[in-house]
Amino acid sequence: MIFICRSEFDCKASELFEFHAGPDGFSSLVGSSKKAHVISPPPSLEPGAKAIVRVSIFPGISFHWIALHTELDPGKRFVDVQESGPFAKFKHEHIFIQTDKNTSILEDRITCVPPWYANHFLFELLLEKTMKSEFHARHKITARQIGCNYRTEFCGKVKGSR
Repeated sequence: MIFICRSEFDCKASELFEFHAGPDGFSSLVGSSKKAHVISPPPSLEPGAKAIVRVSIFPGISFHWIALHTELDPGKRFVDVQESGPFAKFKHEHIFIQTDKNTSILEDRITCVPPWYANHFLFELLLEKTMKSEFHARHKITARQIGCNYRTEFCGKVKGSR
């Protein structure tokens, strides 16, 4: 499954990137979720840096998610993958594009494969709903923290992706 949340922000791409790279970026975005508790934020966006998050599925049922940063193109893109967690595979690309002097695009692109034991159709349906809510909230938080307006262009599963 490929999921994309793409928003246009009234700020420079460098401001978006700096917020994500800064000390409060990860914790304010991931920590905003009622289902996630940041145990250890990544020390940087450099390849090899790790984040550890405890994710609650149901009351009393949780797991640790370890995300490993694998790619960094400063100011333009960084990538993290699931090193340990619930998915068979999970890759999150953070893409920053300058579109005009003071407008830019933030695109979160997630490519994931459900665990082998999950009903893929039902899993993807629930996952898309959850991710839409999470990424709408994250883009709203990003705009608020930077102090700019934003508009969501697209947020959902890419049709035909599996």
